[in-house]
Formats: sequence, structure tokens, C-alpha cells
Amino acid sequence: MSKKYNDVVNSDKFVSLFRRRKLIAALLTVLLLLVATVTIVTLYGLHTGGFTMSVSDELANTGVKLYEKEDGEGVTELNGPSLSSVQPIAQPQIQEQYVYNNGGGVYSPSYNSNGDPVGDYVGYTFFLKNAGNVSCDIQSRIRISDVDKKMDEAVRVWVFTTRGDDVDENGIIYQKADAVEKDYSKITTAFGDYRATTNFETNTDIKTDVYLDVQPEEVIRISIILWVEGEDPDCTNELFGLDENATSAEDIEGGSIKIAMSFTSYKEKIV
Repeated sequence: MSKKYNDVVNSDKFVSLFRRRKLIAALLTVLLLLVATVTIVTLYGLHTGGFTMSVSDELANTGVKLYEKEDGEGVTELNGPSLSSVQPIAQPQIQEQYVYNNGGGVYSPSYNSNGDPVGDYVGYTFFLKNAGNVSCDIQSRIRISDVDKKMDEAVRVWVFTTRGDDVDENGIIYQKADAVEKDYSKITTAFGDYRATTNFETNTDIKTDVYLDVQPEEVIRISIILWVEGEDPDCTNELFGLDENATSAEDIEGGSIKIAMSFTSYKEKIV
């Protein structure tokens, strides 16, 4: 075999080896990127969820706006708090009075160095105001806009609505219906008694309300509290142990949920 032929063969082998190494390096890079992406998604899912409020264009054109502070600037959309931790808690642990007595905006038991809420529940107070010149009828709708890993099975949405001078100190706690109904009002903990709950209207619609004849300059105050309920049969919680009807820990661990509240013009249906 000639030297020239050997050189060609050796050269082909070198090129082939070089290409294989480049391919392996590329595959390793892709694999590392995938691992990093999965890690980011997992961490994101553990610490997110969100709550947004919006006013329709039709209402906005009549002067209806949202305010984080009653004396602030009116907008057509607000972004409320995110659940920064999915660690379940007991409803009696929540100090709801601090939420609805808050002057507006986010209330959480504590914040991290970035200013993000790190409590096991978050609250948000805002104001709906008719800043226009004519009265109007308004419909509100709270719904689940996105959910991952069945987080909606154990989340709670506590809504306080105050119209006029009377402060709503009780509110209504909404939850997705349990497969096996549970009377939470009969549960007593070291933190106090549980309040009764009301089921979501549908799997995705939490509640709808209608505010009739909202006068110019009238303000409606709304407070929302979000948390993951440790006593829910679809939740697993080290504080309370597993309910006999509970699902596995993997079902909601790392899950997330996003909730939206919209305000639209209400047009009564004539039957």
C-alpha cells in the first residue's frame, strides 16, 4: 500500500474522529441546555402563580378604571401578587383583617430582599371606580386562566367586596369542589375554627358578580387572598398529614396557577 494512500486513509480517519467529537460536543451542549431549561421550568413552577385585573374597553370608555390606591392613578389593568411558595397552610392562620384594612396593593406576611412576597398566603386590595359622568352596570368575573399540576384542586380564593361605607369583614372563600365533600366549618385547629367555603361556579369560573347602577365617583373596594389549603383532600401537607382521600404529593407539588378578574359592561338579558 502506497504512502500516499496511507496518508489519505489517516486523514479520513482524523476528519471522521474530529466530526464525531464535534457531534458529541454538540449533543452534550444540547443536553445541558435541556437540563437547564427543565430546571428553570421546575423552579418557576414551584414559585409562581399570578392574579390580574382588567377593565373592558367599553367600560374604560365610560370612565370606569382600576386603582391600586384610591387616590392614585386610574388604569385599565392591574397585576396583583404571585404565590411565592406552595407550602400549604391552614385557613385560620390567615389574618384577613390586615388584607382588607390595607390601604391598597399587596399584603403579605413578609418580603424577600427583592421585595417579592414570601409568605404562605398573599392578599391584594384594589378599587374599582366609576370616574365617568354617567351611571353604569358592571359585571365582574373571576376565573382560572392557567393551571399546572392540578394546583386548582387545593387553592383557595377569599374575596371581600365592599360597596359603600360598610366594610365586608367576612368575605366568601371559594374552592374547587372536592370529589368527596368536606365541611370545613367543622374543623378546629390551634389557630382557630375554619370558615365555611363555597364551590367554584364551574371548573374554571370561580365567581361572577353584578354591580347595578354604579354612580359617577362611586368606588367599590375589592380584596383577594390566595393560598394553598393544607386541609384540602387534594393536598398533601406535612403539617396536617395525608387525608384518607388525598392524592399523591407529586400531583400538585411544583404546580402553578394564574387567576384573572375582568370587569365588563353588564347588559341584562330580556327573557
